[in-house]
Amino acid sequence: MAPGTGAARPRRGRGRQHGARRISAPHLSYRHNDKPTPSKRKQARTASHTGALSDPRKHGLVENGGQLPGGDRLRNLTPMGVKAAARELGRQVGEMGDPARVAGRAGAGGGAQADIVITAPGDGARRLGVMENMRVRDVSFSNGTVELAGSLSVPAGADLVVAGVVLVGGSGPTDRDNGTYFPPFQQHLVKAGFAVLAYDKRGVGQSTGDWRTATMDDLAADAVTALSFLRAQPEVHPQTAGLFGHSEGGWVALRASAAQDDLPWVVTNSCPGTSPAEQERYALANHLRGLHGDGHPEIHSTLTLYDQLTEAGRRNADFTTAQQLVDDAGAPLGLAYYWGDVDERLWEFLKRKQDHDPIPDLLQLRCPHLALFGGADETVPVADSIRIFAESACASARPPRATLTVEVFPGGDHRLQVQGSTDPTPGYLDKVSRWLAHHATPAHGQLGAAR
Repeated sequence: MAPGTGAARPRRGRGRQHGARRISAPHLSYRHNDKPTPSKRKQARTASHTGALSDPRKHGLVENGGQLPGGDRLRNLTPMGVKAAARELGRQVGEMGDPARVAGRAGAGGGAQADIVITAPGDGARRLGVMENMRVRDVSFSNGTVELAGSLSVPAGADLVVAGVVLVGGSGPTDRDNGTYFPPFQQHLVKAGFAVLAYDKRGVGQSTGDWRTATMDDLAADAVTALSFLRAQPEVHPQTAGLFGHSEGGWVALRASAAQDDLPWVVTNSCPGTSPAEQERYALANHLRGLHGDGHPEIHSTLTLYDQLTEAGRRNADFTTAQQLVDDAGAPLGLAYYWGDVDERLWEFLKRKQDHDPIPDLLQLRCPHLALFGGADETVPVADSIRIFAESACASARPPRATLTVEVFPGGDHRLQVQGSTDPTPGYLDKVSRWLAHHATPAHGQLGAAR
């Protein structure tokens, strides 16, 4: 996690205050980096964090530590919390000083704000938590019987009216942080003057429901509900708010945007222009080449099995039938990349999703579209996706206002990060915020005016 920018604001307690950094990264990485396989680490990161990101106690990182005279609740870091903070600060545990505490105060709208102060020898106090230029509060909103929970981050000067961004996460059980991907992105956008809403997918974190029983329309309706909620916030100019969808969330954002007449913009990030079935085959082929090397016979046989599973899905075969196909083929090692976490409920979801076609949504867009890709993305067929997006933009049925901007960042992976690191590809974050600033200007009124 990249350090926050700007000096930390004064607070009660001893020590010198230094740069602010969020606590979300260590209590993901420390708890889950030791899982044996990538799929287990992903599952642990995303599926088992009910409410954990908004309360470090749920990860066993802190314990009760009393209360300050001004009302701030104190939490002492547990030994595990000290290890997590040491990892974040790049220090040995023995270098961590005392005390190490979290101070929390109820924020606007009932949300909690938390600061963690780490005292290290020779370094005064280091602070992890809410940045000086950003306020965060927990929020919730309903789509029918589904209660969606999220976090709203706004600039500290939120007496001004700002533009709004809804972040829509990718595939699987993605929470409001989309693993560890969204927090630094949120920080950048808030620093650039945007209010950012991110939410737990239905059935994940603090949201009710079950994403595995949902359709693309259901997920799009959740995104529209989030957009309506953001537009209703006093800090946000309603005419400026739009959707940013990552990976599968791009399909969701396109479906939601196609149904809106008044959306000012939509951004898709590593969103395939192909169907899910085609995209999964592309990703699996790349995985197999990395596992076995080019030309290995296992690649052809495993992709043939994948094609058989896809056809079984189109015939609406049940999970037992699909699993039998895998077993009869000897459950090849490389197929675990696709099949490793599939159970009966996930199989039903995959069948519903596999032939989703984004082209009708692209043709119905009524707003400018920014499509972002990493040139080294091995999950999404970037060249094919760009071609499909461009052909849709050239169609006579496409409204004139629905312009298309495509940006490909050479060397960027599926998360637009430099391969082998968590650093964003150079120029990526600035490009997004500049494009949004240009397209989020309301038709009437003035951004930045006092409310």
